[in-house]
Amino acid sequence: MPSSWSLYPELFGSVDIHLKKPFTFYNVDDAGLHALKEYDTSVSGDFVCSKRCSKRGWSSGKIAVSIRLYDHDQYNARIHHQRCRQCDALSRPTLDADTYGERVSYRLNKWSGFKMDPPIYGKKKTLPHDCENCEACSIGRCPHDKDNDEYHKCRKHCRSDY
Repeated sequence: MPSSWSLYPELFGSVDIHLKKPFTFYNVDDAGLHALKEYDTSVSGDFVCSKRCSKRGWSSGKIAVSIRLYDHDQYNARIHHQRCRQCDALSRPTLDADTYGERVSYRLNKWSGFKMDPPIYGKKKTLPHDCENCEACSIGRCPHDKDNDEYHKCRKHCRSDY
């Protein structure tokens, strides 16, 4: 069975250029068991159905990401996949490197004590979030804002960490 999440060590450079101090990518996902801190947010990207069904693909401005800080200034960011509305297959996104770099570096810098202006959310206009096909929603890790109607519509009891 395909994984419902991925790590993207190849996007380290997109994060590194925004960091106020050095970090290294921790290329192990231990489900956060050894993480010192953890934060859920979202990034933008595109999906293509992994089964190549009649659904060509879709964009999302709300791809859930769980950022984790580990000892020795190490971090990783688990990107949660989404399911195709047409055939229910899990799909791994192609991320917008700029959004990923901004969101992950913001959180790491903030955890390091630097005063930061938050990243701008909603740069990319997409359809409303599809909780029924979001793997983060299915495990309660999607970062819905509780003041947002999407949070109240989500039947999977998502949490808010904004």
